[in-house]
Amino acid sequence: MSAVTTWDDLLQPGKATDFFARREFPPFDSEAKSAYSRVNALWLAELSRLIYRHDIEEEDPPPQPTRTSFLESAGLKQRRFFNSQNTKAMLVESVTTPVFAVLVFRGTEQNLNDLITDLEFGIPLLDQNIVGVHQGFRKALDSVWNSIEKELAALTCPVFYTGHSLGAALATLAALRRAPQAVYTFASPRVGNAAFALHSAACLFSELLMTRMH
Repeated sequence: MSAVTTWDDLLQPGKATDFFARREFPPFDSEAKSAYSRVNALWLAELSRLIYRHDIEEEDPPPQPTRTSFLESAGLKQRRFFNSQNTKAMLVESVTTPVFAVLVFRGTEQNLNDLITDLEFGIPLLDQNIVGVHQGFRKALDSVWNSIEKELAALTCPVFYTGHSLGAALATLAALRRAPQAVYTFASPRVGNAAFALHSAACLFSELLMTRMH
């Protein structure tokens, strides 16, 4: 299988058929938290690519091979797919040790709903002393958050968040609502203003401090 990246890989990532096949993936490090893990980044980048592939929730019959089959080949299974008008995400978990789960948000696709989400700023981010968040991203997360939070509350294993593009922005906002073990984002747009960045850093620092105290 060729490892050369093509324009189709970039513009239509869900059409690929080589998920988890371009290279050998070392075991996921479910304990990694405060320090960056290159191995985990590889896994989460691949899941951020795989989430673009449609399955039975969006197409019947689904494209072959299915997203589910690619997950199985990587030792993962889909626990839940979240599907609103402008937000798509999946929660996957490992089927063997190390036990972990990943919440993956899909990025922008070439459709009107995603374009509206990307362009809907709402409150201008001009006053850098007041926390300002991209309103399109916030509304997109709101549309699925209740369902996501219920699924996350039922887990007892380490949970990681990830996403690409719009999905990266949603993963960032989700991390502030319910802290994960770690969050890895790829090609994220700007989520909020300077006050939001400071607020986010303070929240993450407090979470890390509490973890080390325990």
